[in-house]
Amino acid sequence: MTLLLDTHALLWFFLDDPKLSSIAREAISSAESKVLVSPASLWETAIKISIGKYQLPQPFEDFMRKHSWW
Repeated sequence: MTLLLDTHALLWFFLDDPKLSSIAREAISSAESKVLVSPASLWETAIKISIGKYQLPQPFEDFMRKHSWW
């Protein structure tokens, strides 16, 4: 299955936010899923972090490098 994550799904997945349903989390985590993320979502994620809407446990660049699976 091919999944295109929007910004919220991407953030909720990486931050283990309960707003992401267990069904969505399982689909994203599945080895059978091909997960796609738009560069616009990465840009929007950086903006949300820079304005304080979300807080990461480490710098954005390190966080993305650690969690990159695409």
